[in-house]
Amino acid sequence: MGLGDEPGRRAGTRSRSLLSCRVVYGEAFLTLEAVVRNLDQAGCLVRLSTDVPLPTAVWLIISRRHVAYRARVAWRNGRDLGLAFQEERNLSVADNAESRMLRRVWLGMADRAEQPEREGRPLADDFE
Repeated sequence: MGLGDEPGRRAGTRSRSLLSCRVVYGEAFLTLEAVVRNLDQAGCLVRLSTDVPLPTAVWLIISRRHVAYRARVAWRNGRDLGLAFQEERNLSVADNAESRMLRRVWLGMADRAEQPEREGRPLADDFE
């Protein structure tokens, strides 16, 4: 039985990455800073900035990709989350209220990315 045959395990390999992102959750669109550690078309490994309770359904916004993914939390170990993507949404188009809220979060991330290093440290240092 190969790795891809095991229930709950992904079939392919993921590319290593270090992408700034936000996890968005709840009806109030609460956000949490995070870093994508590895990524493929089906999902990713995310390291959260802090260990907080999350629902099983979240949005993941990756600023550089201009996209939001509706995702299911497949597993969790402290601040590390395995997310399985369920839907991809282009943030350049905001055709409904949910898309407009996600777009606002994304635009806020872009504004922050243009600022110099935070307190003398790059954002990624918070997730090591």
